[in-house]
Amino acid sequence: MTNCSRLLCALFVLAASGSTCVRVASAQYDDLLILSDQTVRDELKLDAGQSRVVDGLRAARTKEWNDWYQNNYLTIPRDERGKVARKKLDAFSITVAQKHHAMLKDALQPAQLERLREIVIQLRSTSLALMLKRNPEIIESLQLSDEQMRQIENTGDRNEAIKAFGLQGDERTRAINEWAKNRNQEILDVFTAAQRAKLDALKGAPFDLSSLNGPHAQSRE
Repeated sequence: MTNCSRLLCALFVLAASGSTCVRVASAQYDDLLILSDQTVRDELKLDAGQSRVVDGLRAARTKEWNDWYQNNYLTIPRDERGKVARKKLDAFSITVAQKHHAMLKDALQPAQLERLREIVIQLRSTSLALMLKRNPEIIESLQLSDEQMRQIENTGDRNEAIKAFGLQGDERTRAINEWAKNRNQEILDVFTAAQRAKLDALKGAPFDLSSLNGPHAQSRE
């Protein structure tokens, strides 16, 4: 397992416990990660030059994470790493994602960027709580009220999430997926009919997410 993978695994476990570092883990579930999938590249019709740019950006981003892991994370006492994950690493991950997204915008056409955004929203919609935290512009698009956001914050049984992550193998996967599915439904119930319709519009044409739904896909809560 690479240094970057070790760090991300730790973050996903912290996220499951309800830690605010959920935003850190999710920064890795971004445009560049999704563009590693060939079905997405085919959907966007990336040419050879664009694919080379994407591969170069992904390699650069991985190096930045590995460097941060070696030069920052490992220097922090173990009992303080949770606190750092909620603060410094959060800021670092967002900065890296934003920088590489800006570079990606220079390589892709507007229609390709729009379709990529739709696929990202479809994928993140499997974890609505995470999507709303990582994409505040969607809160604005849906015109969610402060009261609705308070209700959303209180969805999902944190104890059940921690219990699910304590299981092993297929039982663990099923429990995590069931917890995420139930929380998603709770959040959809907070939305008005118009807001649910707006979210569907933001997703665009349906895209087969099966190749993107790896073992982390439902564990990002």
